[in-house]
Amino acid sequence: MNLDRYRAAFNVFVATSDMILGREVANQLERAGYTCEQRSSHQSLCEEIIKNPPHIIILTYGDQNFFPTSRAYQEIIESLLTQLPEVQIIFLSQKEKMKSCADLYEFGIYDCIAWPLEHPRQLLRSVDRAGETNYYMYLNEHLRDKPSPGPRAADMGMYQVWLKEIESTRDHDDAAALFVREAVRYLQAEQGYYFRYREAHRSLLLTKSFGADSADVEGVGLDLAALEPGFMPALLAKPHQLFSLQEFVKKGLSRRQAVIMPLQFRDQILGVFVVPARLDQVFRDDCHDDAYLGTCLMALKRHFEMSDLRDRLKRLTVFDFESEAFQPEVINAKLREEVVRARRILRPVTALVLQLDGFADLTLSQTSEVTRVFLKAFHEILRSNSRLNDLVGRLSLDQFLVCLPHTELRGAVVKAERLRRIIESADFSAILGTSKNITVSIGVSEYPARCHDAIELHKSAEGALNEIKRTGRNRVGVAALPARFEPDFVVTDDHRATPAPS
Repeated sequence: MNLDRYRAAFNVFVATSDMILGREVANQLERAGYTCEQRSSHQSLCEEIIKNPPHIIILTYGDQNFFPTSRAYQEIIESLLTQLPEVQIIFLSQKEKMKSCADLYEFGIYDCIAWPLEHPRQLLRSVDRAGETNYYMYLNEHLRDKPSPGPRAADMGMYQVWLKEIESTRDHDDAAALFVREAVRYLQAEQGYYFRYREAHRSLLLTKSFGADSADVEGVGLDLAALEPGFMPALLAKPHQLFSLQEFVKKGLSRRQAVIMPLQFRDQILGVFVVPARLDQVFRDDCHDDAYLGTCLMALKRHFEMSDLRDRLKRLTVFDFESEAFQPEVINAKLREEVVRARRILRPVTALVLQLDGFADLTLSQTSEVTRVFLKAFHEILRSNSRLNDLVGRLSLDQFLVCLPHTELRGAVVKAERLRRIIESADFSAILGTSKNITVSIGVSEYPARCHDAIELHKSAEGALNEIKRTGRNRVGVAALPARFEPDFVVTDDHRATPAPS
């Protein structure tokens, strides 16, 4: 659905005590055609809602004037949705607070967006999707009162059942298959197909079907680059106009007409649905002539968005947002696993604890975005100069840990010195705007030569690092051998393990 001509009909409230941010958001939406109003307090928002109910409300996460306590989020959201059941609530949040902001989905908000925006159109796309939701809700209300044409009364019940099935899927193709099945049922057709678009080959590959023998359709594909002279991906937005799909319907399916719909997600065409229809209705223009299927298609896209959000949140629990290395709790858990495995197979494992020298002073002279880019580049150096089974994690603001399975202390020291020299000679001027070299101090320890478990391994490597910091920087240090220490086993020069002497 192209929302350009309908935007002026939607009333958007931008509610934030940050007047500069509020004006910036309102200006961006007004330039796109939306009607916007700003509210700087919860009281003024509630007063205006009674007089002029909005369709969309934009709030900012962490705004103390609106949400003085964590409980206030739930209370205000529930209050707004009680007064305006059809309102769509969108939150803007600082990137580091996105994980907490996303918890508000369970209270019924429509979306949460990281601010500042990664792309100028990100906010507009979210508001457009919220507008589409209201548009189709409005259509459904009217369609319920009309016996025909449009969805039958039973379709609304079937929609709720179908929606629950969609929510249980994790794979995009499986969700697309459920849409095909619902379109076949709704159109009273016999068969339905989903073609996934393969951008690299500029082709459509039939990946899901309903009501057809999979052996008959397996591997069917359409080479659009060859079949459609001057083909461009943008043409898939109106797939019913493609000659190759028309020929597939007429010759491949022996049908005169079909409902043909594109599956578009985040400005990218994922695939095309083809349902040979018995009815006279055929999709035209923006492919949303049928309100019921249009609503189902919108729900499918919404499911993709929620699935991607869950994946991003899961990734944030595993990987550090700034550097993309493992989170502290993750790298420490993996270190414990490696020590347990080393004890079982009688092979050593070493740990390097690296500290960026003078990193605190560096961050004071750089923006958070520049710091993030630098940390990603630093992590990439560690990762690209490590083996496939080596593990890299971020322990704190300026410390990283590298776990080296099957590596003795001697080899780990060589590796640490190599990393130190690579980092010292690396040119970060394009990122930091300064030619000053970045240096690291590295503490090294090994199990079983210096400790008995993962906690001791970490602490002993950290102790070696602290000794370097006490006497200087930009060096590699080795953990001291504890007094009267007896290892769990001994690795000889020929890499054989023998039990520790009793």
